[in-house]
Amino acid sequence: KEKAIESGWINLHKMFQPIASNSKFLWASEQDGYRHLYVGDLSVEGEGAGSTQEPSTLLRLTGPGEFIVEDIVKVDEDGGFVYYMGTSPDKWTERHLFRARLDGSDALAPQCLTSEQPGFHSCVV
Repeated sequence: KEKAIESGWINLHKMFQPIASNSKFLWASEQDGYRHLYVGDLSVEGEGAGSTQEPSTLLRLTGPGEFIVEDIVKVDEDGGFVYYMGTSPDKWTERHLFRARLDGSDALAPQCLTSEQPGFHSCVV
C-alpha cells in the first residue's frame, strides 16, 4: 500500500548522463539540501538473475556548499570535465557557467568560466 508523505517533495530534473568511456554516470542529488553533481558506477557485480549487487558509491563532483547546479551543459570525457550552469553562494538570482573535474578533485572549488558581472548568463558549449 502506498503512503503519502506531506512533509517533503522531490524536485525532478534531467541530470542523469552516462559516461560511456568508463561505465559511470553523472547524477544530480539534493541529499545535502542543495543540488550537487555526483558520479556513480554502472558496473554490475556478479552474473545472472540471482546475483546481488552492492549499491554504487557516489563520488561528489560539486559541493558541499550553498549553491545549486541548474543544468549539465556538456561532459568532456577526454578532458575530464563536466560543464554546468549554476548559482554561487549568496548569489541566488545569478546563473554562471562552471566546470568541475570528473575525478572530484576540485569539488570544493569548481571553476567559474563566465564573467564576474552579475546576471543570468546562458552558454553554448
